[in-house]
Amino acid sequence: MHSKGNCVGPQLGDLRSTKIVHNRFDMSLHSPRGSHFDPAKADRPSTLDRLSTLDGLIPENAIGADVHAQRNIMTLAFYGRRQPGHDVVFGAGARDNTVVAMNLPNGVTQLSDAPTNRIVPLWPVGFDVETPNVPASGETLVNRSGFAVQAIVLTPGEVIEWTLTDGGSTSQGNPFNLSLVDNAKRPARPLEPPREPVSQRIVGGLFAGQSLILQPGDSVYFQYSSPPTWRWKAL
Repeated sequence: MHSKGNCVGPQLGDLRSTKIVHNRFDMSLHSPRGSHFDPAKADRPSTLDRLSTLDGLIPENAIGADVHAQRNIMTLAFYGRRQPGHDVVFGAGARDNTVVAMNLPNGVTQLSDAPTNRIVPLWPVGFDVETPNVPASGETLVNRSGFAVQAIVLTPGEVIEWTLTDGGSTSQGNPFNLSLVDNAKRPARPLEPPREPVSQRIVGGLFAGQSLILQPGDSVYFQYSSPPTWRWKAL
């Protein structure tokens, strides 16, 4: 990992990363404050006294943690102002990562093709999680929030059938062996393929008060003549 752009934050992997797995780290991530020498304070006796900060500064491209790898765990605290969604950015190839978040003042962006990256907050998010619209009949909605959610059915509508699909997972066989001697002497082996998502179809309707549990990356599909309504609650 390395710093990126104009922030002091990690970049874990890159767009082609497939073998950066099982790393653990704890970090406090500070966004730059735009310190500068203030000409109006030129007569101050010390260098520190002459410094000022730009209170309204939101640095461009400042990312707290830019994650492209798979199956890593991070405990992170975020300070300073960043653009919306720039405390954590999960890239297209990122999946199965867990961020234990002490705070998230600027939020998360989930760009993952398989958005199974998980945010574990140290405070109750509850109903503060955004509730998306129920998907149109015959379309699929994926939980991209980063939170495990309870989707509470408020009104059942007239649902004919519905399907829950999990997010699949990365290969359990990666890495094969941590021994440098084994890895140096043996020929390279291709990575085992990830586990594909698995679906469960239910023929029947919903009822008021029913809960659907959606992990990050899970999806739900409805067929209906009249749509249900729901509200999401982060678990």
